[in-house]
Amino acid sequence: MTGKSHVQLGIYIGITGAVFLYKEVDPRIGFAIGSIIGSAFPDIDSPKSMISKHIPLLPKILNKIFGHRAYLHSLMHMFILTVLLRLPSQAEYVGEYFKALSNGFAIGFLSHLLQDSLTKDRIKPFYPFSNMKIGLGLFKSGSHIEPIFNTLLGILWTLPIVMFSK
Repeated sequence: MTGKSHVQLGIYIGITGAVFLYKEVDPRIGFAIGSIIGSAFPDIDSPKSMISKHIPLLPKILNKIFGHRAYLHSLMHMFILTVLLRLPSQAEYVGEYFKALSNGFAIGFLSHLLQDSLTKDRIKPFYPFSNMKIGLGLFKSGSHIEPIFNTLLGILWTLPIVMFSK
């Protein structure tokens, strides 16, 4: 998927999740911000990605070390980053905001992995434990049917949230 598609779904997930999952403003803001950042973050290993344009040197280094769609597209990486984001929530004065931020980041990150698993390039979700690529390989990133799948993913996210929200 393209960066634009990742961020579009991240924004959609962030806003709908914030509205339906949280009652207070601070967690809503944290969830939305986390989701948007998480939806773009895995592509920080690609020098040409949307997120990498703002930090030009780091993506080149990460790409050299890991390649694209390897470690930074893995569930282990997502778990480590989510735990690190959750650490500040131990402090009372920022607790709910950072819990929501880390939840949003994890959901945004997962949406990125799901989106990329639909493309022909697929992902290595269990890297570094396995190099096996997993995905459906339905279309090429940037193809004309990418927005259709993005819309379907948004609907699949919204239905259970609306049906089971408080």
